[in-house]
Amino acid sequence: MRRYRFGRIATLFAAVYVAVVIVSGVRALATGDPTLLRTIVTGGWDSDFVPYTWWVELLLVAGGVLQGWAYWQMLRGRPAGAAAVNERPVRLLRVALYLSVACPLLYRLPIPYQWWFGLLLGLVQVAVVVLFFVVLAGTLPRWLRLLGLVAGLANAAMSMASTVAYGLGQYSILQFVSPYQLGNAVYLLWLVPVLAGQARDARWSRGTVRMGWASAALSLLSSGGGSIISFGGWGVDYDMVFLMVMGILSVFGMVWQARSAHELGVPASVPSPAPPVSLAPARARAWPLAAVAVVLPLIPAAVNLADGMPAWIGPRGAVDDLFHGHVSYPATVLWVALDLLVGVGAPAVLILVAVIRRSRRLLRVTMLALTLAAAAGVITALTATSETDWRSIPEMAEQRLALYPAGLFAPDEKGEILFGLTPLWYSAALVTSALVLFLLYRTPPARATTCSRRR
Repeated sequence: MRRYRFGRIATLFAAVYVAVVIVSGVRALATGDPTLLRTIVTGGWDSDFVPYTWWVELLLVAGGVLQGWAYWQMLRGRPAGAAAVNERPVRLLRVALYLSVACPLLYRLPIPYQWWFGLLLGLVQVAVVVLFFVVLAGTLPRWLRLLGLVAGLANAAMSMASTVAYGLGQYSILQFVSPYQLGNAVYLLWLVPVLAGQARDARWSRGTVRMGWASAALSLLSSGGGSIISFGGWGVDYDMVFLMVMGILSVFGMVWQARSAHELGVPASVPSPAPPVSLAPARARAWPLAAVAVVLPLIPAAVNLADGMPAWIGPRGAVDDLFHGHVSYPATVLWVALDLLVGVGAPAVLILVAVIRRSRRLLRVTMLALTLAAAAGVITALTATSETDWRSIPEMAEQRLALYPAGLFAPDEKGEILFGLTPLWYSAALVTSALVLFLLYRTPPARATTCSRRR
């Protein structure tokens, strides 16, 4: 097992934190008072916003365990052994990353909150952006580093401008300094090039890069401070629960920064040669079945298009609800684009590319994507209702349908919206295609050797 400079201290702190979370969770379930648990895990969510509910408290306990793991990742320090002899920009980047991790923890301390705390974090972000630009020289093309530099500085400037507007009570200008339509897109224009550079740099491990990609995915979903309109239900406001969970999952970003700093403190490992691309076996007579896998997603798409409906799901069901009003506007745009692409049979193109290239990684990704899309269709079919809250409010209905082609989901004389095929037909086609790919290109069992047969 790999040892770390402060591994024992980090393990002790994480274990104590998790134990306190579990005890607080048991107390919340026994007494019906979640105040202590929520204060520890989330910094405090009043029961007026999210009433006590047993499954919400269990989610918070799980989130507290995740936080304990994150604290261990952050506090353990660099791997034990000889320290790296770094140039000054690398040393400064380590310091800036550690400060970037420490600044958000100020909000957890029992001290009065001051709005200008956000300015300190903004200045640290500027330092991180500039230093990554310098440290990744030679790893990324200059134009890509410049793109990340401009986007990172713009994101820090927008963040500090929003902080000043909040602090001075000038809420009317927030939409101009940080439009909700952007979400975290500007931040991602900085983060994605940095992660691409880390993936090519031997100083950072694959695990650290994966933490960064997880943080990027959560940043895409995060509303970036945009308003959320909800109707709640059964005493639990699911929108508030979603915000609570997203706040807990934000620890992945802090873990990525901490690990990035830790790994700069040790000498870079010698990069191993890239493994050859693993190809799935080319089976005899595979193409007829592979062609079936390609054609299947086109069948429900052709039926829908014949009726003038290019959408796969449309504005119905729990999955679509998640992407409207719960996540960022860029994520909503991507969801609508995916809805239309699947609706016109685009998965067939992905399957065709996977079949032609036969890369195991691409085949696995394709099968996973098809399975997730099939699951989304099943969830939609089970949760779609003829009456939804947003249809009764014209402004919300207009906003909900704004990204779709004009008139695609216009209500009929009875005020009902006409959809195409049920998503279950798409789900059946997609999951069948995934199954065909699995059967065609799965790894064959190893044949027994002559000696093993004799035994």
